Amino acid sequence: MDKLSREEVKELVENAIDAQANAITVEVKDGGKELIRITDNGTGIAKEDMVNIFTPFFTSKPMTKSWGMGLSLTHKIITDSGGKIDVESEVGKGTVFHVYLPVSRI
Repeated sequence: MDKLSREEVKELVENAIDAQANAITVEVKDGGKELIRITDNGTGIAKEDMVNIFTPFFTSKPMTKSWGMGLSLTHKIITDSGGKIDVESEVGKGTVFHVYLPVSRI
């Protein structure tokens, strides 16, 4: 995994920690594109927030803790390198981020 991939994963793991997760799993699988899956059992993301999580300056955290740039930058880095990121979440159960990167990036 190159430095940019590590930074992207670090951002997603830090978000899981902020969501008060007590279990975080990071998996890497190889296929046509590399899959990095970050799973947590934190607070989850409200449905009404899901459409905004990759929007710059959107945050559900206090502004003193977050400026809302982490996920938007992570999304931009991943998509600019030919990858894709998607998310599944349920309030009270947790969140799963799926990151697909071209194998040449890994």
